[in-house]
Amino acid sequence: MKEFILLIAAIAIWATVWRFAAKHWRRKGWNAVISHLSAAVSGLVLSFVFLCVFLPARKAQNEDVAATSAQTSGAPVQNNDSVSPPSAGDSVKNGKSEIGASGVTRGIAGNLPKEFTGLPSTDAEWPKVASASLPVSDDEKTFLADRTCLDESSCYGPGRFKRYILKMYPDIAHVKFVPDRSEEDDEDTLALRRQFFVQSLYFAKQIQLANGQSLFDFLRNCSKRVSWLNAAEETDDSKTRASYFDLRYFPVLRSRQTGREVEMNMVFDRRGNQLIATSPFFSSNALKEPDFLARHELECWPKQ
Repeated sequence: MKEFILLIAAIAIWATVWRFAAKHWRRKGWNAVISHLSAAVSGLVLSFVFLCVFLPARKAQNEDVAATSAQTSGAPVQNNDSVSPPSAGDSVKNGKSEIGASGVTRGIAGNLPKEFTGLPSTDAEWPKVASASLPVSDDEKTFLADRTCLDESSCYGPGRFKRYILKMYPDIAHVKFVPDRSEEDDEDTLALRRQFFVQSLYFAKQIQLANGQSLFDFLRNCSKRVSWLNAAEETDDSKTRASYFDLRYFPVLRSRQTGREVEMNMVFDRRGNQLIATSPFFSSNALKEPDFLARHELECWPKQ
């Protein structure tokens, strides 16, 4: 009976994780198929771990009952699950964990054979991320401090921040937000995406690229279109709990070799008065190399 209850609980865990993980990844810009597939796999793994944790406890309980019964009857008890201690040659060193500027954890295992991976073999060979100074307005500070605001009559919420943005940069209102058709029925998600989209253009106005353009002008005049997935989402640092903006831009550029569309990622953290690229490649080059497009064999789309 208990095994049946555990199975029902595992199925419930799977369904719950699937639902909430899929919704979370859809908000992050993943398409419907990948979001639901990833969520389903995540839920399956967690439910499997749940069963692995509780089913052995059931087995141990049965063995304890059997041992008690055998001792009462005088019969010997044999333990078939005993494991001999590992030898010195079987010991394994624990891996280290490092967190880079982008917040991505990289595991470094001990005593592993060195293999060619196509990546730099030492941290010294890895390109450094670029950063730039970006002043913080009083409205931005207030919004970030009150970002959980629900009643804007008593705090500074996203509606007030949007009105401030459009007052500062009226031409942002002329940039069309064109969502994917698969998102059109989800009004709550669309409202969030529209909010993040407008906020992304606010920061794009202030970010100066190495070629002398603002990121806003680059997106409008060089990219084939302004992606509706561009976003500036307020979030919290997992360690310090400090609030900051996660900036994501997806310019659609032209390959110099093939002439085809190439969608690039430009990703930054806006922490305090600093703009920090979270990738050492295209995002960093755009901030420090005037010929960053040529370095990546890319060019702007000609305007009609």
